[in-house]
Amino acid sequence: MRGFTFRGARAYAAVEVGGVLRSDDSGETWQLAEGSDGKPDLEGPPEPFIYPDVHSIFVHPFLPNLVFAPTGGGFYRSRGWGQDLEMHLRMLLFVPYGWTCLTHST
Repeated sequence: MRGFTFRGARAYAAVEVGGVLRSDDSGETWQLAEGSDGKPDLEGPPEPFIYPDVHSIFVHPFLPNLVFAPTGGGFYRSRGWGQDLEMHLRMLLFVPYGWTCLTHST
């Protein structure tokens, strides 16, 4: 696990070389988030799956439906509570584990 984020009873986990997990019951049970296949294929999964090397996970502080997941293959965003993670920015150059997630409230 690379990181966790919680918003009420909903929780997300960033799994390095595994994808994104989601819990709707405060972490009692977990399932793969839609778009994660759980396979450690670093060649990159076919669209629409998220790249499995997830470095962190973040929920916007004012818009909890917005979920962000920087990965070794690019930056993913969901506008649907983590159920529709899609590539937002493809990694154009190598950034060694230095991803930072910034958001603006508007």
